[in-house]
Amino acid sequence: FEFDNNSVPFDFDGRKLLWMDYESKKKRVIYVYDIQKEEKSELMDLKNSDGLIYHMKIFRNKIVYVKNTKEVVVLDTETADHKTLGKANN
Repeated sequence: FEFDNNSVPFDFDGRKLLWMDYESKKKRVIYVYDIQKEEKSELMDLKNSDGLIYHMKIFRNKIVYVKNTKEVVVLDTETADHKTLGKANN
């Protein structure tokens, strides 16, 4: 895999690298690379309607991130389920 000016690295836990690629003005893709398996996987395909994604962190088999600056979300990488942990009131 390669990074360019359209790649945004988020996290590395010593085994997995997590990043987002801007593939077009309307499409962003979240990837993870497993160093031990030497395998790149697509985690999420984001459109503009999905909003802004910030501060993605790997935590065991989950990805924790902030959506639209006020919602904390957990993505289970094994089931692809999303769960909101909390949301700002404003």
